[in-house]
Amino acid sequence: MGQPWRDPTGGIRLARLVFWIGTCLFAFLPIVYLNFQDAVDPRLLLLDPMIAAEVSGDCCQTYYGFFSTLGVIFWMFTTAICGFAALILFAVSAARWRLIFALFAFGFTGWLGFDDAFLFHENIAPKIGMPQELVLLVYCALAAGYTLAGWRIIRRCDWQLFIAAGACLAASLGIDTILHSTDPGVVILEDGSKFAGIVFWFSFHLSAMRQILLEEIKGGVAYELYDVGSDYVFGAPIQNESAANRKTTRAAIVSLNP
Repeated sequence: MGQPWRDPTGGIRLARLVFWIGTCLFAFLPIVYLNFQDAVDPRLLLLDPMIAAEVSGDCCQTYYGFFSTLGVIFWMFTTAICGFAALILFAVSAARWRLIFALFAFGFTGWLGFDDAFLFHENIAPKIGMPQELVLLVYCALAAGYTLAGWRIIRRCDWQLFIAAGACLAASLGIDTILHSTDPGVVILEDGSKFAGIVFWFSFHLSAMRQILLEEIKGGVAYELYDVGSDYVFGAPIQNESAANRKTTRAAIVSLNP
């Protein structure tokens, strides 16, 4: 089969393990720490800076909204990564479905970052005649469409990170919609889940864009789940494959450019 199988997130499995551990630690350890420290009201670090100033009654401190601002930065990191990947894919005339995936990730993530930075769905949209519930419903529909349309790529990358991101962001949205409280416990649960979701979202797209570029440009080896009876892998016909081999559920695929 040529080259040895390689993980989507690194050349060796140890690198992938480190990547996973680092992501989980960065996503959850800060929130665990905030829950047990008593030096600062955790709400002041998690809430949007303006809301934190209102809650504190003492405007202002530079650390207000620290994790909220950090989350916006990670939204922008992800947007930049996806946008740069899309630019490269366009320049090399990559497969259309890969380019569309990168462009959708770029636009959707960029808008989520804009919303998070300026509280669009919470403050701006209602003032211009768009109910908050309608905006959130549109976001959910876009997220579902992104998942379904991009599943061909998502399943070949670290899809567990994608699921973790979706679960954390959905939990944050649900808590905000149902409880909508500034109680410290609720804020830690809601905004902590959102921060973790953003970190997982960043890590997934970092991994996914790397994998896409490797497949398209460098010709790295990837793995694919075959559809039973399928004659195609990555859009190219499988050569010299028996019907029995095509029914294999998982196989290593050597690059078309060895």
